Amino acid sequence: MVTAAIDLGGTNIKMGLVESGEVKRQTIISSNSEKTLSERLERIKISIEEIMKNTKADAIGFSFPGIVDPYKKKILTTVGKFEDATELDLEKWCADNFGLPMVIDNDANAALMGEVAYGEGKGFENAVMMILGTGVGTAAYMDGKLVRGKHFQAGCIGGHFKIDIDGRNCGCGGKGCIEAYAGTWALKNVVSEDELFPASGLSKEEKIDFMALEKWYKRKDPLAEKVFHECIKMFSTCAINLVHAYDPEVVIVSGGVMNFRDILAPLKSSIEKNIFTPWGIPEIRCSVNNQQSVLKGLHRFAELSI
Repeated sequence: MVTAAIDLGGTNIKMGLVESGEVKRQTIISSNSEKTLSERLERIKISIEEIMKNTKADAIGFSFPGIVDPYKKKILTTVGKFEDATELDLEKWCADNFGLPMVIDNDANAALMGEVAYGEGKGFENAVMMILGTGVGTAAYMDGKLVRGKHFQAGCIGGHFKIDIDGRNCGCGGKGCIEAYAGTWALKNVVSEDELFPASGLSKEEKIDFMALEKWYKRKDPLAEKVFHECIKMFSTCAINLVHAYDPEVVIVSGGVMNFRDILAPLKSSIEKNIFTPWGIPEIRCSVNNQQSVLKGLHRFAELSI
């Protein structure tokens, strides 16, 4: 089976042609997610036609960084990204433009499915995933099945675990969410509001993201070190809550933030020191290719349902 998979990320849209669990071709375009998804569909169509050239696909797969009903094939929430997405009939778009059936799911759910089918979660019946990117995405897999819940939000909104009910404003409309302190989208505000900012090397950066944070952390910039340790605390708190809620054998960490290599060791240490699991410590693994796990997961969804 061949799937044309489309990962609608907050920063980039990743697309790939997946066959037998392997990404054969791949391309990336900017998401411009502050605009509408309908504005990007024509460019997505052109990119999919390019990667499908001389190859017949059997299905189209979409992932989205919000709550998704995979059965009715509808996007239910947007939280500041592609605000018109809840109004679009992507199933009809796939049929009209490609004559193909469609699968759709939350991006973290798709990433975890890709990992348990083909990656770091293979062989495990119970796993959780944390994706550190524009936001903080999460997913849970229990007894060989994705955790979904009545309203499709179980497992996938761990980035909105509360650490301070009166804390920082979050894009979800609430306060004190983990990603409001450690999501890439929040990093600029977290850094610029700190009293150390004017004297920090980060104040010279045109774009404040985890690449900039890594640069100044390695130069022992006091603010960069402070924010780094705060992010570790936030990420480990998220992972610990996932473990306490879903009782996994393995925690898989993924996302572009993990390109900051110094994060993994202190993250693992913090999780292991603060976790309550009388049976033992779950394995903590980093996705080998976080650019592909979502695409592979969409392929697996297509294999199971089409």
